[in-house]
Amino acid sequence: MLKIFIASHAHFASGMKSAIELLAGEKDNIVCFDAYVNENDIDKAINQFLAATNKNDQIVMISDLYGGSVNQMMCKYTLIPNVTLISGANLALLLELSVRDSITSEELAKIVENSKSMIRVVNDELNSDKTNTADFF
Repeated sequence: MLKIFIASHAHFASGMKSAIELLAGEKDNIVCFDAYVNENDIDKAINQFLAATNKNDQIVMISDLYGGSVNQMMCKYTLIPNVTLISGANLALLLELSVRDSITSEELAKIVENSKSMIRVVNDELNSDKTNTADFF
């Protein structure tokens, strides 16, 4: 089964989980950790999360900011064979992952690429000669 651990600075992780559950329903396979909002320890939270998984689970860990302190703390868990770490969380990425039971590395790479394409300057899109605003969405 695909299990997801989201960690971020402040309440971004819990906010993303809340948005996912609003759009896709309750997700028992997603755990989030909001760093620096209390005395909770990310390593302890990750170890509790991992203890509730098994070697056949696919684990995707997601951080908010590549190279940030939360991402750096999560890097050591990539040594575990069934763990993949992705940074730069956005709702498109998390929503796509949340509806899957399993995923191949090729599918994961495509989802990451697709989520990148959701970051745009909307004004440019709306002002493009190619865009009919009535058909934009």
